[in-house]
Amino acid sequence: MKNKKKILALLLACALLFVAGCTKAEEPAEPAEDRDASDDSGIGEWEVTEPETPDYSEYNAKAEEAYLAAVQTFVDMGTLPGSDAVIPVEGYGHDEWDNLYAICDLDGDGKLELVIRAADSIMASMQENVYVYNEETGEVTDVLIAFPVCKYYDTKAIESGWSHGTGMETDDFWPFNAFVYDEENDNYYFYGSVSQYTLVVMTLMEKADEFPADVDEDGNGIVYEIINGDDAPFYADDAIYQEWRSGVFGDNAPVDLPWHNVDELVHPNE
Repeated sequence: MKNKKKILALLLACALLFVAGCTKAEEPAEPAEDRDASDDSGIGEWEVTEPETPDYSEYNAKAEEAYLAAVQTFVDMGTLPGSDAVIPVEGYGHDEWDNLYAICDLDGDGKLELVIRAADSIMASMQENVYVYNEETGEVTDVLIAFPVCKYYDTKAIESGWSHGTGMETDDFWPFNAFVYDEENDNYYFYGSVSQYTLVVMTLMEKADEFPADVDEDGNGIVYEIINGDDAPFYADDAIYQEWRSGVFGDNAPVDLPWHNVDELVHPNE
């Protein structure tokens, strides 16, 4: 009988130990003292590292050397990169119509571009072009060929005036093409163009019946013809034109490029 009591007592003690162990395992764990209370991810704090900015210093050094060589070739031979056509010098010699060049990061990608303004020439030869440097081939190639004088905006858009007007614009307006930077292909593409029609001038030209009066909502006698890419042209009143223009060039004034006169690179035989 005593042995049976001992066995029962032993079984009862084991059962109590088992229950106590289970109860302890079910108790919630104490929160970690060093865990950030604001972090609910369960993995604590971590350091966020910003992506490194590419170092184009070596590229830009090579590019600038190639650009200066290209400008020197233009001074010596009269040819622009990628072309055998000689740009004749007309001898205008007045400020913005001089032959100029600028080396700068025009599109904001960290790499230098070359801008050459060949404006001191006959009308048919005038150009204002943007060039880039190909590090693999060592070549300087154009990404935009336009007509001077261009205006450059912080939206990476370029305004290039036409070589000739329509004859129907006011004295304070000149028709222009708009070019926009294509980041994926690293070049500029034709975005659109704008010309102006004024009732006063068209009346003097005996073309008043061609003025799109139905579009002139503000009645000031001025209407714009806008072309978007390859789309058909359409007429727009001042408000629509200003909205279009702001969407392309923004509302800031054109940026100033670090222009240099090509006369700085004199002909080696002079």
